[in-house]
Amino acid sequence: MQKVNILDHFLFEWVELLNSGKVTSLQLVEACLGRIQKHDNKIKSFTKVFNDDALNNSILSDERRKKGKPLSIIDGIPFASKENIEVKNKVAAAGMLSRKDTISSINSKVIDLLNEAGAINLGHLNMHEAALGSTNDNPLHGKTFNPHKEGFTPGGSSGGSAAAVACGFSLFSLGTDTLGSIRIPAAYCGVSGIKPSKGLVSLNGIVPLSSSFDTLGPLARNVKDLSLVLDLLIRFDPDCSESVNLDIKRDYVFSKKEFVIGYFEDLSILNIETEIIEKYNMCIKLFHDLGFYTRSFSSNNIDFAKARRSGFNIIESEAYHEHQLDLEINPELLSKSLKKFLEYGKNLSATKLTQSKSYINEIKVKFNHFFDKCDVILLPTTPQKPFVFGQRDDTQADLTCISNLIESPSVSVPVGYSKDRLPIGMQFIGRKYEDFKILKISEELERNLNQNMKIRNFL
Repeated sequence: MQKVNILDHFLFEWVELLNSGKVTSLQLVEACLGRIQKHDNKIKSFTKVFNDDALNNSILSDERRKKGKPLSIIDGIPFASKENIEVKNKVAAAGMLSRKDTISSINSKVIDLLNEAGAINLGHLNMHEAALGSTNDNPLHGKTFNPHKEGFTPGGSSGGSAAAVACGFSLFSLGTDTLGSIRIPAAYCGVSGIKPSKGLVSLNGIVPLSSSFDTLGPLARNVKDLSLVLDLLIRFDPDCSESVNLDIKRDYVFSKKEFVIGYFEDLSILNIETEIIEKYNMCIKLFHDLGFYTRSFSSNNIDFAKARRSGFNIIESEAYHEHQLDLEINPELLSKSLKKFLEYGKNLSATKLTQSKSYINEIKVKFNHFFDKCDVILLPTTPQKPFVFGQRDDTQADLTCISNLIESPSVSVPVGYSKDRLPIGMQFIGRKYEDFKILKISEELERNLNQNMKIRNFL
């Protein structure tokens, strides 16, 4: 059987090759498993590989295709899921020592949907402990490393999800995003990732962190791939309290002269690294040159750091209630940083929480005002490039937090490299439930920059 190189094609291209019979699901799965076995000892993106299950399910997928009865467009496509997403009869540790022996009795809703679609789950992916952090330095599984530079963080908390996709260990992955946990690692690892609108993708069967801000979405090497996967994940779930029953618009056709891209003209005051601002200005100029209407806004009345701190206050409070028993009964099983976060959440005053919620409401009003004047807003995904483990930077979620606070969709897209060959990402934020609109404009950016990672082999 001919060997395949996963990095030769994107997910949507592999789908076409599966349909034409030029490749089999078994070949794709074996190629992914081979790369994992050969290279993941350096990256450490997986916490558990479902080797036998994946091989058996790929054979079943190929049999369905031979009969002309694939379950969906992605039948036979290999993916991997973050460790806080429950898979029946597998450990759902969520990167926590206290959960290292917790066997899931159910599938999460998203895993059920992907199983029904015939996608092949390769395994669980490493993450920041309890999804509360953004470096992926995990006390249970160890660090996941950035594929682009040895010793550097891949971002988090879905760092394993981004690193696995970047390395060609899977064609897409699932992550969760509470203040930026899909988009930060997507930017750091040079892949694309979407945080959907709150309520569109079920959180049933997800180890929770914050009911106010938790979301779940896919990561992939191409924006079109994100659209294919997200389309399958958006289903109303009556068993999920956050789930909304909406038939959202998926097909967007827009006129460049009528489509307005908003941007902030004075980002230098936000301590964003110079190379990132240069890429940001490059993207704005590109859209202007393509004939899109661009509209500038001032960032003077948006305190991004205060917005992030306000969101984090609520997350810490809700995380304490989720993990209260661990803190009170098994505190020795929590890292110092997680224990500190939970204790802070426990002791947060009602006044502090009220102030935080008040500022979040201010942010919602301000961004609703922006969206009265534009279709989408372009921002850098992060203020900084990936950095070496041990270097502390509390500003990672300053720019990603906004879409979580206002419950809107946001897509991070790789737009190139820094001088030291580290990836840089930009994000589009859209109106709530206009997820496929921001995916469409993200495809436009990706196509015109031609900075996707189609044939780059990091290893």
